[in-house]
Amino acid sequence: CNPCESLIVDSVGEYNMLGYSGTNSTGVTIANSVFRNNRSGIVPNSLDGEKLAPNSGTTIVGNIIADNNSGEAPSNEGFAIAFGTGIVFGGVSNNIAERNLITGHRVGGVVVTDMPDGYKPENNIVRNNRLANNQYDLVYLTVEFASTLFGNCFADNDVVKTFPADLQERAGCGAPDHDFGDLSAIVSEIPAAPADVDWKTVRPPGPQPNMANAATAKAVPANNVPVSIDLDAITTPVA
Repeated sequence: CNPCESLIVDSVGEYNMLGYSGTNSTGVTIANSVFRNNRSGIVPNSLDGEKLAPNSGTTIVGNIIADNNSGEAPSNEGFAIAFGTGIVFGGVSNNIAERNLITGHRVGGVVVTDMPDGYKPENNIVRNNRLANNQYDLVYLTVEFASTLFGNCFADNDVVKTFPADLQERAGCGAPDHDFGDLSAIVSEIPAAPADVDWKTVRPPGPQPNMANAATAKAVPANNVPVSIDLDAITTPVA
């Protein structure tokens, strides 16, 4: 969709191939939600297999994105390489990830990369995120394009290790373009994804909280739509 004008808020995505897949979905905001124990967490992307490519705008704010390395989640051959990642910006433009808590990923906390259908990442912003216990906190990798920035930037993220090294120092928002040279070294560090599992065997969610007095509560019509949210008021989650 373009524009999608959609909001995902106060939600949980777990034990999926992708906690969120946003193929060619421009105009989606994801906030105050949890994405955990998927094969990969939040993946806005651009592909020719669906209409309205490319994805040119997703906002990801104030989420907990944790431990997306689960071999108990079903797989998908086309996205198997995303295993072990928190956020992947795959061939998208004008996407923003900020004030998220991103932890426990075997490959990368936030990965900005291109896609096989010929879409490069452009003008994406990754800032003010708290990252910990990831193999790499931030990754920038272009495979089919030059290893320049294309307007992507990384700023004020709490990180320990990035690929390429010193990524924030060389790719800050407002920084001049930079050619990183050969970035293929990281490919050998990507672990093989676990074998697929039958989606019908994936564990069901546990007991869920219900609304108060659910059996007798009066219906409230959904008149106040679309729902709005104050993104500026959202703070970075704590573990």
